[in-house]
Amino acid sequence: MRWVGMFPGQGSQEIGMGNELLEKYDELLINTFEETLGWSLKDIINSEEPELIKKTNIAQPYIFSVSYCYGIEAINNLGNPAALIGHSLGEYTALACSNKINLKDCSLILKKRGELMNNAVPPNETGMAALIGQDSYQIQKIIDNNKLDL
Repeated sequence: MRWVGMFPGQGSQEIGMGNELLEKYDELLINTFEETLGWSLKDIINSEEPELIKKTNIAQPYIFSVSYCYGIEAINNLGNPAALIGHSLGEYTALACSNKINLKDCSLILKKRGELMNNAVPPNETGMAALIGQDSYQIQKIIDNNKLDL
């Protein structure tokens, strides 16, 4: 069967994401990623602090590591894909799952990328929202009603 895999970007993380992978991919998640990142993925996966996983320096390696395991799981179960694609951060996962960048190098790149992006703007000076199914008039009304300075 030929299939296509797509990996998400930042913003797709949630508390407990990847918990079901801990036992099966313990060696990969704990040893490989933690050795490269220098912090505990298990602690992040088991954290109940939503603010922690919003930090770019944590979120990017976290999303990548969980997405990578899901990608490997899909490849093991379905065979080689016709294509792997990703949105922003997800592009790195697609490259790692297709062996275009090795896992350790990709983890180091994303560790640095997350740190640089996290430090680029002082905390609480930026934000992001997804408005789905809204037209420009509804969006303007939301901006006006909330006195947002965009």
